[in-house]
Amino acid sequence: MEPLSRHGTKEIRQNPEFGPWLAQASILVVDDEPGMRNFLSRTIGPRCKRLEEAENADEASKKLDSQYFDVVILDNIMPGRTGVRWLAEQRSIGFFSNAILITGYADLETAIQALQAGAADFVLKPFRSNQILNAVARCLERVKLQRENAVLRHELQSRAENALLRDKLIGQSPAIRRICETLERVAPLRHRCC
Repeated sequence: MEPLSRHGTKEIRQNPEFGPWLAQASILVVDDEPGMRNFLSRTIGPRCKRLEEAENADEASKKLDSQYFDVVILDNIMPGRTGVRWLAEQRSIGFFSNAILITGYADLETAIQALQAGAADFVLKPFRSNQILNAVARCLERVKLQRENAVLRHELQSRAENALLRDKLIGQSPAIRRICETLERVAPLRHRCC
């Protein structure tokens, strides 16, 4: 059980080594082996906001239907469906969270299938705590960068639609400033067609 703070809420141990986003992350662990789920829960659970477990793909699908997870840690070899196949099915219906595939049987074909299915990372069993925590941190960093990229793209697009050419130039170098000054001088002039 997680330690509680003096306010009665779950106390999260934040480790800067794994980035500040881990403490705010929601993570789903999908593995048919209770020992592996327990290891991942003890390793990641105290460091993240919410950790849920599923012992098979069907249970994981139900959890994804009702909740959002930033990262899904997914075993490849499970009864019924492989993790790669389940991930590909989820991607086809709009699952956008980052997924880390964990497996004890790694070959080039499995790694390629995992990437094609949309896995963000691939971790070979047995692994150490730091290996899985670093994989989760990389996924969360990727999510942060994707969000920032989308915000900046939207901001640039809205500025581009409402700005003059000289206002679209980005930079403070002397060359850029000279170009902006030139544009300001010639902008009022009427251009004649030849």
